[in-house]
Amino acid sequence: MWGSLRYATTTGFVAAVYSESDMCPKNKVSTYWDFAEKMANYALGDSGRSYLIGFGENSPKNPHHRTAQGSYADNMNEPSEARHTLYGALVGGPDQSDGYTDEVSNYTTNEVACDYNAGFTGLLAKMYSKYHGQTLKDFGAVEKIEDEYSVDAGINVSGQDFIELRAFVYNKTAWPARVSENLELRYYFDLSEVYSAGGSADSIKISTNYMQGGEVKGLKVWNEEKHIYYLSVEFSDGKLYPGGQQNYKNEIQVRVQNPGGAWDNSNDPSFSGINQSSGQVSPATTIVLVDNGQIVWGTEPDITKSENSGNNVTTTETSGSSETSVTQETKQDTPSYSTGDIALNVKYDSSGNAIAGTFEIKNTSGNTIDISSLKIEYYLSEKDLTFDCYYAAISEPSGQNTGISGVTGAFSSVSKGTSTNLCTISFPSAKLPKDGTLQVNFSIHRTDWQQMTPSNDYSYQSPNNVVIRNGQKILTGNEPK
Repeated sequence: MWGSLRYATTTGFVAAVYSESDMCPKNKVSTYWDFAEKMANYALGDSGRSYLIGFGENSPKNPHHRTAQGSYADNMNEPSEARHTLYGALVGGPDQSDGYTDEVSNYTTNEVACDYNAGFTGLLAKMYSKYHGQTLKDFGAVEKIEDEYSVDAGINVSGQDFIELRAFVYNKTAWPARVSENLELRYYFDLSEVYSAGGSADSIKISTNYMQGGEVKGLKVWNEEKHIYYLSVEFSDGKLYPGGQQNYKNEIQVRVQNPGGAWDNSNDPSFSGINQSSGQVSPATTIVLVDNGQIVWGTEPDITKSENSGNNVTTTETSGSSETSVTQETKQDTPSYSTGDIALNVKYDSSGNAIAGTFEIKNTSGNTIDISSLKIEYYLSEKDLTFDCYYAAISEPSGQNTGISGVTGAFSSVSKGTSTNLCTISFPSAKLPKDGTLQVNFSIHRTDWQQMTPSNDYSYQSPNNVVIRNGQKILTGNEPK
């Protein structure tokens, strides 16, 4: 039963109204009122569990509600626990076996909706009209704000006269969710060795290898007398916001080099807090994020800033590849791949009203694959279906995951074997490296979310029945006959 308590509590409200009407037989008044009261008490926790969020014993904490979850990745599994308390919302309630699971992905028993609360509110009003009550004082519905911004960083590559930083800047704002328009990343350097060798901050060369977002503003002064400077990267282009896998985090790769040769990473205030393994990243609190003049992540160096702090230093800047140039490159002729260049694994979740699970597509070709040239063909027997992509990401051999958005599914009629419906899944432009894996968490369900019988669907029966094409060429899978 989907949303069982909406029916129980609304019926309870109707029973309470009827018990007070002239139409109710006198010998039935207590029967209808008692029923209404039992429905209210059950919802509020008579069974040992309250189904009203923020009230009573063992109340729900992770409703199926996007805003309460505070999702930044457009994925109901991330974060796994709600970031907000949706006080006063009634969840769907137990199934026919009185079973209940408090998790955000369980929309059958843990969803909230206006119609759930509508009848329930009327029922509580009826209870109040008889028993009254007192307004709660010091309710305390003020949430503690979590870290909304963060940075994962590490060494992309380093040499005798340079360091190339790799960093992911995250916007997980939820108090409220907002676009980053005046956000600045600061990585602090001690250039004492440069000055000791006769150089200066003006001689430092900055180049960008990859910029998913943000703009390098060069080196700025922190304490000129002690030769402390910081790399400034500003995120004011509106590309960083908690709206999906590709939007809530931006990757940057910036190289800072002294052409004069003298270089020492170890004395840099930010260096100690970044991942020291090449290509790996981890939370870096020695890198600072400043939003509208306020520190929102990290800790500044324990070195007094000088009066001219924030002034720009004249540096040499060059640009390498960026997200824009990568996008332009991938609009060239579609590359050709061969059978055996990819391997497919499909993991299904248990669900009676959807075909849900994860496609895992591994690049075994030995070369980088542009996933926009690939299409998944999933053959079905059922009609009136909808495709949802809950999450998609490219996992590199190093363990780094990069989320992608824009995965779509379109349905068309076919007549092949027992299949009458074809879902064609398409991808945006993105690079799948050698030995990398593309993961797609998906759901195919009826538009009205009624029960499905996936065992009748050709592609569900075996991963070998899921076809992946490059143009007209089948790379893996078999079409129905």
